[in-house]
Amino acid sequence: MIARSKQAQDFRGRIVNVASVAGLRATAQLGVYCMSKAAVVHMTRAQALEWGRYGINVNALCPVTYAPRSTKTTGIPMVGAADPDAAAPASRAAEDLDAPLLMLVADESQFINGAILTADDGLSVT
Repeated sequence: MIARSKQAQDFRGRIVNVASVAGLRATAQLGVYCMSKAAVVHMTRAQALEWGRYGINVNALCPVTYAPRSTKTTGIPMVGAADPDAAAPASRAAEDLDAPLLMLVADESQFINGAILTADDGLSVT
């Protein structure tokens, strides 16, 4: 992308990293997962700083981490939910991320760089 941006003055590149709300807050019993997603968030910010001058926007999408509605079988709570049984309905799916993803890659989003967009239906709001 950098090489291409040097060839075309009007080049606009888009990178959207997929992290998780787990990368924004720690959760018991999911420490390694939270650390790996936090690394994706930080990588996004670093890439945005480094590659923005080449017309490459780098953003991250942080969806909710889904778990079973009840933790009785796994013992692992849903990331971002105070009460795991009150978590997002099981019918919520990856399609919920289509619109935020399309927004981040649209031509109109050329001023959005280094953003960490949480898409979790408000579950991580505390």
